[in-house]
Amino acid sequence: MSNNQIAYNRFKEFLEYRQLTYDPDLDIRESVLSITDLKVGFGLVRSVLQSGFGANLPRLFSDFIPVDAIGCESCDAFIAHGTVSSDVASSHKGAVELFNKISFDKSVFLVETGFLATTHSWIHSSREKDPSYACLGYVYDDISHYFMADYPNRIIQKLNSDDQLSAKELERARHLIQRIVERRISKYNAQPMHAPAMTEGYTRRVLVCDQAYADASTVYGKVDEAAFEKMLVAALKENPDAEILVKTHPDSSWEKSKRAGYYSHLKSSGRVRLLREPVNPYAIFELVDKVYVGTSQMGLEALFAGKKVVCFGAPFYAGWGLTDDRQLISHRNRQRSLEELFYYFYIWYTIYHVPGHAVPSKIEDVLDYIEANRPFSLPPTKAEVAAPPKVSVVIPVYGVGRRH
Repeated sequence: MSNNQIAYNRFKEFLEYRQLTYDPDLDIRESVLSITDLKVGFGLVRSVLQSGFGANLPRLFSDFIPVDAIGCESCDAFIAHGTVSSDVASSHKGAVELFNKISFDKSVFLVETGFLATTHSWIHSSREKDPSYACLGYVYDDISHYFMADYPNRIIQKLNSDDQLSAKELERARHLIQRIVERRISKYNAQPMHAPAMTEGYTRRVLVCDQAYADASTVYGKVDEAAFEKMLVAALKENPDAEILVKTHPDSSWEKSKRAGYYSHLKSSGRVRLLREPVNPYAIFELVDKVYVGTSQMGLEALFAGKKVVCFGAPFYAGWGLTDDRQLISHRNRQRSLEELFYYFYIWYTIYHVPGHAVPSKIEDVLDYIEANRPFSLPPTKAEVAAPPKVSVVIPVYGVGRRH
């Protein structure tokens, strides 16, 4: 049996085991922070933890052992990145190695990139080996990944609970959402701020979001090729007066030969226009009134921007009363406000580690860091464009520098 098959079997075993044995009273955030001084084995190789996308993790975990280092299997706790699939090409290589080593009688956490990930992207980080592009925060869970729609996890448990935010917490969430929208801060921030010129003759537009083919978030989010086809057809039928903008996932743009999307085979035709090049999501949101998604995080960001969102998959933010859900989503038993979703996902569930700040860092530190270090600046506001130009007047001072 191959290492991938062994890891796949153990990954499935882990998910099944945790459904039966998890402690319902455990606070996942406190649990993760309680192991930061222990010897922790990571499902990442040393180079990724030293100079790659995971280079900020050692700020939080001082005694880390990479999966390719001697002694990883004897650590006190383990953190596994990504998922393991029966298809070796779809498996996270570090997760395969780690699930061939770990014991379930020790603390094991699944981890994924946070919702405010980086100033650039994981692809830029991998390509350029620049630690300043590293991930700024991760989401941890000891039951299942947050995007696994058919499995309970800590964030679903929290949102289904009677837990209520204070007025101060709700106001903080509201202010942060407003800042994110106004400053156009997204998960990945290496996308230009200017949208391409739009086709003339349309009074309205809707957006359809493509995703990387067979990405774990689509597989576990219960959306496939047929669902993406239905989604585009629905966008056309439900919006007969609108231009349909289809945005390519940035991964498919940055790695054209490796990361195909579900709509990569399409060409612009009739009312359908393909947006192949990366563009900041909020620049597109300003042009549309409705957004169709499979499981893309752009759907949540569209909610922040006040757009109607239609979900053909089962993304983590669907099923709480804020989206138009085209399939039944299990495990979600109550309604939540947008501010509550934001607070629990972005503040409670995500642990940040920002260069130059204490750890765990605050979300405000993350936003400051992204704004200061992302490669694209905000376009001028309408007020700035309309303002008269500032004229500099140089008044000569005679006699200065003259020799006597």
